[in-house]
Amino acid sequence: MAFKDLFKSSKNYKNNTNNLNKVEPQNPTGVELDSGADKYKKNLSDIAKQFNLTRQKLSASLFRNKIAIQTKIDDIQAQMIQVQQVITQNMEIKNTLLSQQSEQVDAETQSIKRQNSQLNQEIAGLQNEAKEHVEKNRPMGQQLQSLTQKQSGLEKQSADLATQLKEEKDPALIIAHVDKLRTAIEENERERVETNQNIEKLNQTYTHSKAELKQIRQDLMAKQAQLKDNRAKIEQKKKEIEDADNDQNHQLREAESKMAANEQIIAELKEKMAPFQDELDAVQKEINNWLGSDYPVNTLVIDGQKEYLIDMDDIGDNRLSELKRVVGFLIDKGMQKISLYTSQFSLNVNDNFNSWIEALSISQLEVNVYNPLLNLQKQGELAAKFQLRTDAVSDEWDEDHIERTLTFDDGTIQKIHYYDAGQNIADVNYYQNDKLIETRIISPQGQLVERSLFNEDGTQQHDEYYTQSGTEVLDVVYDQNEVVAVKLLNQTGQIMATFENAEQFTTWWLQNHFESKGVFVGFLDNDGYRKLLKTVDNDALTLLNHDMASNINLLYWLNGFEHSQFLTDNYESEVLLAKAADKPIEVGFVDQRNLPYQLGVMG
Repeated sequence: MAFKDLFKSSKNYKNNTNNLNKVEPQNPTGVELDSGADKYKKNLSDIAKQFNLTRQKLSASLFRNKIAIQTKIDDIQAQMIQVQQVITQNMEIKNTLLSQQSEQVDAETQSIKRQNSQLNQEIAGLQNEAKEHVEKNRPMGQQLQSLTQKQSGLEKQSADLATQLKEEKDPALIIAHVDKLRTAIEENERERVETNQNIEKLNQTYTHSKAELKQIRQDLMAKQAQLKDNRAKIEQKKKEIEDADNDQNHQLREAESKMAANEQIIAELKEKMAPFQDELDAVQKEINNWLGSDYPVNTLVIDGQKEYLIDMDDIGDNRLSELKRVVGFLIDKGMQKISLYTSQFSLNVNDNFNSWIEALSISQLEVNVYNPLLNLQKQGELAAKFQLRTDAVSDEWDEDHIERTLTFDDGTIQKIHYYDAGQNIADVNYYQNDKLIETRIISPQGQLVERSLFNEDGTQQHDEYYTQSGTEVLDVVYDQNEVVAVKLLNQTGQIMATFENAEQFTTWWLQNHFESKGVFVGFLDNDGYRKLLKTVDNDALTLLNHDMASNINLLYWLNGFEHSQFLTDNYESEVLLAKAADKPIEVGFVDQRNLPYQLGVMG
């Protein structure tokens, strides 16, 4: 058998019942009831249908208007793009010609520019020299001022000493102080002479430095004037080149003319587009007021010829009741093929499918089921039934007659459980030295479906899964009770592929051996469902209730979500979904009688 032939995609479940359509009495109590209720219910039902139909027509009309106006705007914008391309082309021509002119100016004024470069260097040098002289002259001026002030003081002191000597009348005092005054006068004279010499010397240096600074400034002004003259020559040459009557300038003026003309066209197109934009804004405002979404929200259409696959992973009892209503909605819409899918890696999946079928009230239908492990095990013809060893030395039942214990000479103990009828073996647990070493699971038909082996410390070692024909098809390897490998085997026991875990194996199976092209049905907030849709290439009908629509994670769930068909519980959920989806969507209501909480006319 080829590797791909190991797999089949589904198994059919069908359970016919005779009481599905039993009709209960309409008025078993005999109480006289108001017959108008039925009429009012019918009226409201008709209103709901009329409202939904009218709303759909309004949506189609408004979005047709939006598309028509947007088409006009797009046409104008396309023209603007073409005109802008002409402007850009001429701008490139202009820049190229200006660059050529600049190169020509550079070539013809090269010597002047070299001279300017030299002048700039010399000017910078002179400016530095002038700065140095200014900084040097400043302390000399201050020192000269200080010496002058000192000289004035000495001269005043000399005059004071002479006056003091002249005014003294007492001969005794004159004799006592004459030597002292004479010494002071001589010292004053010496110091005045020295100070005067310093002033003359410093004044010469200061005057020379000022003369040098003056010369530097004159040279600086001359070079700056020469630099200014050179720049004027360059500008003159540039003007001569720009004003020259040649092809280059003709092309430049033509490019500038075309740019100006096309910029005028752009302005006219913007003016032409303005009323369309105003009209588009008005239509968008109506869309927001009446529909509450920037994108079309179309009525969901159910294709009854397609297969609808209900994703049952992570579905609790509270969600089963919602799914039951969804399935009823799909059946009312003409759905003819329904299937259940789960990735559960469990031998109880058959029981789960049966309980789900009952909970969803679809036991009267033919239901396909999809599960990787189940599909693997439903291969080939039924093998012979599993048989117990016949050499037991002890065979006992517990008090409740639920567990049977067989004991053997080699110390092995088998504890056996049976299905409800008590004839077919359900599982066998093997013990050695009071330790569980192996468990075997038997199908209701009597075939071995799983064999689990345990280490001495009680941790799992292997789970071996078998097809109904008795061939091992999967080997799950454990380390400290954690799955470390899932090995896929062919009929001869060879390893065909190895996966890190059951999830990786499921993904591989979906991508390579899942054959259905049906529509997956699941809840938006289910991480596994969203991941499933990224794994398979199937359409999807996504379920959304008010709790999900008002959840802060709504945008996160919709991020990267490529599917656009939704089934919701009410209009408020639809509005929240439409705003968050940010794309055209198709929405249906599980309850077709659904109407908005408030109906009003908006002007």
